Amino acid sequence: MDREKDEVREGLGSYKGGVLLSGGMLIALIILNDQLYRNVMNLSLPIVLIVLHVLIFKYLIPQKRYITYAGFLLILALAIYLALPALTQQEAQYKAAGRYQLEQVEATTVPTLPVNSWNPFEADSAYFFTGQSPEREQIYLLVNPANGKVVLSEPYEGFGVE
Repeated sequence: MDREKDEVREGLGSYKGGVLLSGGMLIALIILNDQLYRNVMNLSLPIVLIVLHVLIFKYLIPQKRYITYAGFLLILALAIYLALPALTQQEAQYKAAGRYQLEQVEATTVPTLPVNSWNPFEADSAYFFTGQSPEREQIYLLVNPANGKVVLSEPYEGFGVE
């Protein structure tokens, strides 16, 4: 009876380190995406790899396969790096407002349609800004978070339309 409890405890305990590390990475990534990028970052592949990290940690660390584990962490870090947009929302707003001399800028994000087939590193939203030009004309701008390209836009339904 005690042996069964020890085996169960040992089995669950071996997941504990991986769950804690993965949970910490996931929370940090979600906060980063929310605070800096306003949720334009595509997290599909990084989240899959973070969940997979729990299993990798459970099987590789007890076997002392540290090089293989380090390789997986390198792949995870690379996936996160490639998923990061080129511009934060603050940088995009500064770029858009500066180019068109906008005043009273309001910002949000809008969903985009993927250009190619599924790309786990392509942002699934764009930054959308509205503001007034020096001539008091209402201007709507989209900024691509991947390359920083600023495009004049039509009003986005539900935002910036008075």
